[in-house]
Amino acid sequence: AMDVDDGEGISEGIMAKITEKAGTLSKGRKKREISASLAGAEAVGGYKEAKSFPVHLSNAVTCIDAHKTNSSLVLTGGADNKVVLFNVATGQQAAKMEGHTKGINRVLLHPTAGTAFSCSSDKTVRSWSADGAAQFTWKQHKKDVTGLSLHATGDYLVSASMDASWSFYDLATGVCRKSVQSEGAGFSVATFHPDGLILGTGLADGTVAVWDIKSQTNALSFAAHKDGVLSLAFCENGYTLATCGKDGTNVWDLRKVAKQGADAAAVKTFAGAAQSVAFDYSGSYVAVGQEKNLAVYMCKTWADVLHVKGAHGGQVAGVAWGPDAQFIATAGKDKCVKLFQ
Repeated sequence: AMDVDDGEGISEGIMAKITEKAGTLSKGRKKREISASLAGAEAVGGYKEAKSFPVHLSNAVTCIDAHKTNSSLVLTGGADNKVVLFNVATGQQAAKMEGHTKGINRVLLHPTAGTAFSCSSDKTVRSWSADGAAQFTWKQHKKDVTGLSLHATGDYLVSASMDASWSFYDLATGVCRKSVQSEGAGFSVATFHPDGLILGTGLADGTVAVWDIKSQTNALSFAAHKDGVLSLAFCENGYTLATCGKDGTNVWDLRKVAKQGADAAAVKTFAGAAQSVAFDYSGSYVAVGQEKNLAVYMCKTWADVLHVKGAHGGQVAGVAWGPDAQFIATAGKDKCVKLFQ
């Protein structure tokens, strides 16, 4: 069902690294202690807009990522084709990354290397150094690049496109090791499972397709939404998946989905069109951008924690958690980056 090409493929050496990392993460996940400085539900429930920045001036902010450990840094992408590393503590731009020729669809901050990644409707994926200098430009795709995800090792990157292909890059060399062409609808989003052995992709027709990285084959597909999948996130617990669409936010239990296959049923649905979703690192909370509103729910019980009506004057295009859930950073089509804390 697919064409696989490019590079030297995902070699045995790479696969060994990926498998070893997955083993370590999977074992450690059950033992991982919740950070002592994790914000409690009462605190998160009291979050209000604390700061607002016109990071992309008079342009919509289309996506956002927050640094996993440095609570000052967020990375944003805009409709102005620019990527900005922004310091929310000082309110100053730390670096501006210019080179894309169309709007930015996803941005990622590397948790340790200081590098940044972006993908755009100009069909390219780019990597940038912390000072904003261009590093690699990848031109694997034939249509808008909509999905971008960093592997748990920090050594590999995946992109996905509306051309219904996904590509796997080796960051040390800048080589695209593999491109996989699917026969289904185009990809609207792609995210690695936290263990890194599978890749979750959301399609423009509402399907979620899960890929096995080792064989680069589609392990499982199910209908998640009536229209396109607009956002997809895995919880750090390793078995919860959340997806967004115009028909709401659906929560899936991968252990059940594995048995149900194509007939997978959501374990929870939050009403209201939604376009962005993110779990905090502890797996305690899930934040959802529901049109112009921001909502937070408790994982497992799915109880309401926070609802900010009119969080932005336009769609909440992206949501990201600060370290220890100490804040939520949001990207708005109203040209603002906001911090709720």
